[in-house]
Amino acid sequence: MYQRYNNGQRKALLVKFHVSNVTSERQFCRENDIKPSIWGAFDHYDHSNIINVDETAVYFDMPRGKTLAEVGTSNKVSTGKKHSPRLTAVLTNRADGTPLREALVL
Repeated sequence: MYQRYNNGQRKALLVKFHVSNVTSERQFCRENDIKPSIWGAFDHYDHSNIINVDETAVYFDMPRGKTLAEVGTSNKVSTGKKHSPRLTAVLTNRADGTPLREALVL
């Protein structure tokens, strides 16, 4: 599922697509008649100077995909902490497709 906001009409557009079928986000917008005003505002910049940043949390005490428990007992993982220790993983990519170094933020 891909979510794109059309700034001119202030409504969300939900479109299903496979990333492998779309060569660029700009081509996707052209083919589906989505014309956000942001493309015109940044067309004069070099694509190597436009950077996208995404972040996600990485928890130290995340339970594994499978847990072990004795037969007949509960295998529930108790998570009673309000705040658990975590890192923030930051991934950056340039508009021309070249990735930048990954970063971890404490």
